[in-house]
Amino acid sequence: MAALQALEGAVKKGLILNAYLAAWFCALVFLSDAILQEDGVPYIGYGFAILKASALSKFMLIGQKAFPLSFDKGSSVLWLVLRRSIVDTGFVLLVSYLFAGIEGFFHHRGFIESLQDFCRGNLEHVAALTLCYWLIILPYLAYCGLKRAMGAELLFAYLLGKSK
Repeated sequence: MAALQALEGAVKKGLILNAYLAAWFCALVFLSDAILQEDGVPYIGYGFAILKASALSKFMLIGQKAFPLSFDKGSSVLWLVLRRSIVDTGFVLLVSYLFAGIEGFFHHRGFIESLQDFCRGNLEHVAALTLCYWLIILPYLAYCGLKRAMGAELLFAYLLGKSK
C-alpha cells in the first residue's frame, strides 16, 4: 500500500511539473510564432514544446531522486538551488538544440544545418532563450528547495497564510 501511495505521489509530481514546464514552453512557442508570423514564416512547435517539457520534467525528477538537495543546518538553499538550476538549464538548452535538429527534417533540411540555424544562429538569441529557460526552472527548484528545507507543512503555511 505504501508503494502504491509513493507511486501515486511521484506520478502527481511528474504531471504537475510537466504541466508547469509545458505551459511555459508553449508560451515561448506562441511568442516565437507571433514574431515569425509577422515575417510570414509558418512555425509549428507546440508539440516539440510539450515533448521538451516532458523530457525536462523526467530529467529533473530523476535528478531529484538520484541527487537530492541535501541541507545541513546553516547551509544555503539559494546556492544549492542555483547550482541545480544551471545544470537543468543546460539540459533544456541541449534538448532545444536536439529538437531544432529534428524539426529541420520536417522542413527538409539537414540535422547539422538545423543545429547551426538554432535561434537563427544568433548567439544573443541563444543567450536570451537560455536566460528565459533559467527563469522558468528557478522558481520550481526554489519551491522544491524550500519545501525540503522547511518541510511541506511549514512552507504551505507561509505561502497560503495558514497558521499551524
